[in-house]
Amino acid sequence: MDRAIAAIAGTIDAELARARLAAVDSGRDVRTGLRETVERLVTVLEHTERGGELAFSIDMPATLTVAMPAEHLSELLGAVLENAVRHARRQVRVSAATEDGTLVVAVEDDGPGIASEQMRAALARGGRLDESGSGTGLGLAIARELAEATGGSIELGGSTLGGLLVTFRWPTSG
Repeated sequence: MDRAIAAIAGTIDAELARARLAAVDSGRDVRTGLRETVERLVTVLEHTERGGELAFSIDMPATLTVAMPAEHLSELLGAVLENAVRHARRQVRVSAATEDGTLVVAVEDDGPGIASEQMRAALARGGRLDESGSGTGLGLAIARELAEATGGSIELGGSTLGGLLVTFRWPTSG
C-alpha cells in the first residue's frame, strides 16, 4: 500500500511540476512589479491573526520588476512569506536590489531558523520540518520550482535577524 501511495504521489508531483512549468513558459515576456506584489502580500498577511502581531519592513526600489506573471510571483513570494509569518517572533523583512546584473530578493524573519543540515530537505517537495503546524511541506518546494523555471535560484541561510533567510536570484537581462 505504501509503495502504491508513493507512486501516485510521485505521478501527481510530476504532473503539477509540468503544469507549473508550462504556465511559467507562457508568461516569459511579462514583467511584474516586485514592490507592488510584496506590499499586496504583506497587506493580506497583516490581516491574519499571526501576521497582525508582527512588524513587516519592505526595503526595495519601486522600479524593480521580475520576468514572470503576477500570479506566479505572488505564489512564489506568498509561500515564503507565509512561512516567515508562521515562524517569526516579532518581525519579517523583505528586501531587494540589483547586484552585478542580478536581481536579489531576500525574505527573512527573527524566528528559530533552520539548521544548516536540514536546509536541503526544506526545499524538497513535502520536506516539512515542522510537524506541529498545519503546513504541507510544499511552500518552499513550489518557490524553488518557480524560481528555477524562471531562470532563477533559491538559497536558504541564516538571517541577521536570527531566523531564516530565503534569497532568490534572477539575472536582470536575457
